[in-house]
Amino acid sequence: MRVCVAVLCATLLLLWTCVPSSEAARLPYSKDDAFYYHYLYHASYCDVRRLRTWTCGPPCTHIPTLQPVEILEHGLAGTAGVVGIDHAHERIVTVFRGTENPQNLLADLSGLQIDYSWTSSCGRWCKVHAGFQASYLSLRGVTRSTVLRLASEYPTYQVVFTGHSLGGAMAVLAAADVQEQLNALDNASLVKPVSLYTFGAPRVGNAAFATWVDGMLANSASYRITQGRDPVVRLPAWFFGFIHTTSEVFYPERGSDKMVLCNDSPGREDPQCSLRMFSVVPEDHIYYFGDVVECNNSGLSANLASMPAAPLLRILAAAGLLYALL
Repeated sequence: MRVCVAVLCATLLLLWTCVPSSEAARLPYSKDDAFYYHYLYHASYCDVRRLRTWTCGPPCTHIPTLQPVEILEHGLAGTAGVVGIDHAHERIVTVFRGTENPQNLLADLSGLQIDYSWTSSCGRWCKVHAGFQASYLSLRGVTRSTVLRLASEYPTYQVVFTGHSLGGAMAVLAAADVQEQLNALDNASLVKPVSLYTFGAPRVGNAAFATWVDGMLANSASYRITQGRDPVVRLPAWFFGFIHTTSEVFYPERGSDKMVLCNDSPGREDPQCSLRMFSVVPEDHIYYFGDVVECNNSGLSANLASMPAAPLLRILAAAGLLYALL
């Protein structure tokens, strides 16, 4: 009991001291940008051979100005993504693919909290989901080097990370990591805010980590998009010590333009947004913005409706076990 009280007090102290003072400087939420990144995360589920030439069908044709620079792949971890550049929109964009294979499912289920990084400014109290951290670490080296190189070559371009589901969790880790790397550069002209748009992302770490991420991304467009009764956004459960970052944008109904800019704050989720949805609809996790933008059939690796996570989520929802998954 004394240990629990001590940890609680330390966490509350950290939350008090780490609340970002520049929250008002956060860039506004953009529906147009959200749809752009929505098409991009759909593209990330397509066959990598098509992604190299950006010929993956509808997901690619919806954002024709994006040029892939680096295809991210790790065979053993089963992780993938794309670093691209969009000169028309002056963006350096990285997308991570969500759950698609058994390795990803194993990562999803590896819910033990581990130290984030003792060398990071996040500090010793920061804990993260072991599976999500391992997934990001499998791609961190090439992601870091490619994004930092592009940021140096195009110093006026915006740096953005995005992803769906597991890909969203990886995007949270990447955005904070790259922001910390940029902040440490000697050339002040290269220091810029890193933006983050996630879709159906699970909780990534504890309150200390979430608050640190909020502080790191306080001057950017950092938004966590949730929809309806998506069960994944409520995982891992808060009573296991996990909490979301701020700036949730909640779409109560699948396919509707109606949205809520949630009233959350560092270390506190808004109980009137996705947190209030007690029942679960796995399809709300799969069909963000009401649709699935499928890949070109000749290059199809998987689409969201048929990915392994979908039947798994349906089974768990029927069994009433989603809240205890991790």
